[in-house]
Amino acid sequence: MTNDTENKSKRSFVASWLPWLLAAGMLVVYLLTLNPWVSANNLRQVSEVSGWGFQARVFGPVNFLITYPFHWLSPKMLPLALNALTAVFAALTLGLLARSVALLPHDRTHEQRQREQSEFSLLTIRMAWIPPLLAVLICGLQISFWENSIEITGLSGEMLDLLIFAYCVRCLLEYRIDRRESWLVRFALVYGAGMANSWGMIAFFPAFLAALIWIKGISFFNLRFMLRTMAFGLAGLSLILLLPIVANISHTATFGQVFRTVLSTDKFVLFNYIPREVLLLLGLTSLLPILVIGINWSSFFGDTSQLGIVLATIVFHIVHALLLLACIWVALDPPFSPRQRGQMVYNIPFLAMYYLGALSVGYFAGYFLLIFGEKVIKSRKPLPPAMRLLNVAATVSVWILLVTVPALLVYKNLPQILKNRSADFAKYYTLLEQNLPSQGGVVLSDDANRLLLLEAHLNKIGKSKDYLLINTVLLPEDPRYLKFLDQKYPQYKIGSVIT
Repeated sequence: MTNDTENKSKRSFVASWLPWLLAAGMLVVYLLTLNPWVSANNLRQVSEVSGWGFQARVFGPVNFLITYPFHWLSPKMLPLALNALTAVFAALTLGLLARSVALLPHDRTHEQRQREQSEFSLLTIRMAWIPPLLAVLICGLQISFWENSIEITGLSGEMLDLLIFAYCVRCLLEYRIDRRESWLVRFALVYGAGMANSWGMIAFFPAFLAALIWIKGISFFNLRFMLRTMAFGLAGLSLILLLPIVANISHTATFGQVFRTVLSTDKFVLFNYIPREVLLLLGLTSLLPILVIGINWSSFFGDTSQLGIVLATIVFHIVHALLLLACIWVALDPPFSPRQRGQMVYNIPFLAMYYLGALSVGYFAGYFLLIFGEKVIKSRKPLPPAMRLLNVAATVSVWILLVTVPALLVYKNLPQILKNRSADFAKYYTLLEQNLPSQGGVVLSDDANRLLLLEAHLNKIGKSKDYLLINTVLLPEDPRYLKFLDQKYPQYKIGSVIT
């Protein structure tokens, strides 16, 4: 009874309390390194929420709903508030990551089943807190994740997309534990909304569907369950109609224009934008480890002899070690990492790939701590000295990874983070503003981004009403642009020009 009570206490702390303690700690890190203003990365998001830009919001209906109340904030507060919201999303994502690592089953191999016989095979060893901590530090301090945690980025909100992804993973793992159908209802609803918000969730749909079938089993094909799940999924997906409706009501674009743009963009990115060989390469350290984790392996590969079992065990150890090191290496951004092959070339951070890699790191760390740190239950055989030495070496290696990898990530990435948030371009716009007429005037530009950055700077110093900023590209192309300028700058009475 005492051991059962201790195991339940460990599971309660590791699965319930530790994730949110880690999330709070990483939130402090992100707030300390938060970008306080506008940058080239978050300019589009800030301009859309604030209404500075003329173009209709096309992508990210979930992001639109969450950030809409922020447009009532003052221009000075808006960028900081949106960046802080992103930091909260990142912290919640890491909390879900830690929770998911704690929910992973450790009964995949024969040796795990011999050592971990707790309910649902959740890790209950003394060092069960190490895998969630290692996963959170590796994911949270990885440069792409860190960059997207300190400022709002992406057309649909990169960190919001990852938060939705992480929640869907958590729903499946929670359902495996308690079998409550409400987890699958939430999964379907949130996943549908995620598909409406971003093409990334559409790309992962086959993988999530396979995982759901694998966990649910033959009962997945129950007609009532399938219809209910599909109904909630379509309810979430219906958000894809939100922004076309908003654009049509606000007369910034027609419903059909926005809807066709969303569908054509999703189709282009999914089928034409990223080469298949690149996706295959990225999947080797994200989807492949998850596949290995998902299979309940036998203790032998055809050969039932003692030698066959020993060889199979050695192969498992080697494969798990190689996958662990590969996932950690990818977090350090070698040439084949998602950042180097994705973000630098296609301007896509592939945060879900890093998330799955960190989830795998947590599992593999738990695997080695369990196999080499715990004795076989009910076994009275003394371990040979060589085996005891191997156990100590494996356990110490995990501890070394826990200390050195996060330290290396901080050493490697913190200077880049601080350099990015220094916002050297702000000095340029300060000089530009100093060369503008002090009494106000009209600024013409054919570069929409530079015009928006200048507007952000003028809002920051409280001089936005003194200057009329005009995009000369939109001026002859869209007659609605003049009406937009008239509403934005009523003091210039552009309406008289229109009439």
